[in-house]
Amino acid sequence: MKDRIIKKLRRTFFDTRELQAGTHLSPLLSGPAFLPYTSSSLSLHALHAITNDVIVNSRTRIVEFGSGISTLLVARLLHRHQLDATLISIEENSGWMEVVKKALESEGIATKVQFIHAPVVPHPSVPMCHCYDPACVQKALSGISIDCVIIDGPSSWQKEFINSRVGVWELIDHHLASSSAVFVDNADRSGEKILLEKISKQRKGKPIHINSGFVAWLEGSYYNFYL
Repeated sequence: MKDRIIKKLRRTFFDTRELQAGTHLSPLLSGPAFLPYTSSSLSLHALHAITNDVIVNSRTRIVEFGSGISTLLVARLLHRHQLDATLISIEENSGWMEVVKKALESEGIATKVQFIHAPVVPHPSVPMCHCYDPACVQKALSGISIDCVIIDGPSSWQKEFINSRVGVWELIDHHLASSSAVFVDNADRSGEKILLEKISKQRKGKPIHINSGFVAWLEGSYYNFYL
């Protein structure tokens, strides 16, 4: 755990692409609402790739697994650019979800986000996997064609839950639009590597390694969106 945090901090403070991303993101990072930015947060480089993709590839139905700084930045992006798009934010922790929701409400941008509280439940066939309750997720995604997915949840850093994000794929694969992006954080961890294998078997596109811990799959035509 300590080594992983040190590795991420080094990437954050010494990667020139991280600095470039932070500079470009500065308008979205400024605002009255405050959310903590920690070693568990998406890197600025990852956030830059996501927000770029939303703009240049005209994403309109965005789903994220794991609320946080990405929720705030994407909501600001949609609001400030007056985009006809919606973010569905699926979160396991109801207390943290309320913190994020209040931050958005304080800026008057909460209408851009649909929050879904989905507790984690043991997966019936994947060991060490406590994933989002399928009933909650499927109800939220019913009839929706998703063109952008951000997988940064549920919590999977503990050994007994290390494969928890593996179960996310089966919740979304049949909801994806023919032209879509799937972003996976912590792609260098063992559980997430299993998730990446699942995606590569079913996605026609090839993975784009944004950095060592963040990977994107793109299908359909798209414009360049990453540093």
